[in-house]
Amino acid sequence: KLINTRGCVVRVGRTKQLAQWFVFVCSKCGLEKIEKQSEGFYIVPKKCTICGVSTFQPVLNSPYVRTISFQMIRIQEII
Repeated sequence: KLINTRGCVVRVGRTKQLAQWFVFVCSKCGLEKIEKQSEGFYIVPKKCTICGVSTFQPVLNSPYVRTISFQMIRIQEII
């Protein structure tokens, strides 16, 4: 998201990755579930639809994982 503002840059953070879509695999039956991640919160599925187990492991190398780059920039208002 791009915005337009005026000010003096005080601090610039490094570029980080933020997950938008994440894949989880059920630890019992191996079912893969794709979950939409909202605003940087890590949301794990509540329960497997096949076996009912609630333990999932993240799959980082799945082609369905979608990330975006973001960077924190602090600015000071010009008076």
